[in-house]
Amino acid sequence: DENNVYELWKFESFEGDEYPYSDVLELIYGVSSEDDIVSVISMPANMDNTDEGIRAQEEIGRLEITNRDDISELYQVISNMTCYGNDNWDMIDYGASDTGMVEGIRKGRYLIIELANGNIIDGLKYTGISGMFYEFSGIAYNKLDDASKENVERILEIDK
Repeated sequence: DENNVYELWKFESFEGDEYPYSDVLELIYGVSSEDDIVSVISMPANMDNTDEGIRAQEEIGRLEITNRDDISELYQVISNMTCYGNDNWDMIDYGASDTGMVEGIRKGRYLIIELANGNIIDGLKYTGISGMFYEFSGIAYNKLDDASKENVERILEIDK
């Protein structure tokens, strides 16, 4: 404000039943095209920290995506998603299991989207188990169609 007082905040979700993720990109992060995205960093999901889970995380490692065609494809997919809001864990199948979640790690990625304006989007997660994006707090997005799922998994280097 005019007194040089700043607030730190992080967007979680809009109120309401569902909304387009393009609204989040434009209204919250100032992203109106793929040109506003510098890179996407993909990291393995980390929901299983057993020895086997940690080995899987290390095998997958970190991937930085800077190819403009790949960024364009990811932008097209995420900007066309519908968000169903939080507390929708029942919609999200990310591989949770009482016997271990290594498959969830192998099929899951946590994303950091670096923007040209210096901001980052660090809440999106993807699971190839159900072919959908999600966030903490059970924020669920629509399942991807087969072509989009295949492209996202190719770009994020998720083995089939």
